[in-house]
Amino acid sequence: MAADDLQRIRERYNNKEFYRLWPEWGALGLWAPKKIGAQGVGPFVDLADFSVSETIRQRITAWHERFDSQIPEHAFEILSEAEFLAEGLDIARDISSEFGEKILIEYEIDGRVLLFQSGKCVAVIKQEETKI
Repeated sequence: MAADDLQRIRERYNNKEFYRLWPEWGALGLWAPKKIGAQGVGPFVDLADFSVSETIRQRITAWHERFDSQIPEHAFEILSEAEFLAEGLDIARDISSEFGEKILIEYEIDGRVLLFQSGKCVAVIKQEETKI
């Protein structure tokens, strides 16, 4: 992958509103990152304030509750990681379908960020590493 792929994707899509679907203990599963592909997820989004259908809101909530119910030290011992990640991928795609062209949804798997718009994956980029 070319080193400037992330920059090209940002130039193309940064004028759009975007969110990241990502599980984290004690959160809600949806985030507002500052930049596309950034490692930091930004502040979480309150699902009550997120204008998606009730069906999508319930799917995000149920998906995240399955994650949140695990003990971090034993994550994915009972819950299948493969199935959980696949379900999140479907939810990210479906959120983007509801919003059409106006909003992008990110979903990260193993350091790769998948960017969805209008129900389709429009880019897969390597996640930007945070420099310390």
